[in-house]
Amino acid sequence: MQRAAFVLALVMLAGCRTSNVDQWSGGGGTPFKQAERTCLDLMDSIREEDGRSDFFLGCMNAYGWTPRPGAMLDF
Repeated sequence: MQRAAFVLALVMLAGCRTSNVDQWSGGGGTPFKQAERTCLDLMDSIREEDGRSDFFLGCMNAYGWTPRPGAMLDF
């Protein structure tokens, strides 16, 4: 189930630039907007063919944020 939610989130992230804190869970001490801003800034240096959406999800995960199951990420 988690894998399906992760794949769905990847599909929804393709070509996207913003998100909504309500669609994410976690944090581990890093505020959502700070993590998002940092990950988006870093993502700008990644070519699309190198997996920008994978990078963004991995970056957010490194800050403790994961998409909620069934998240409708607005990008």
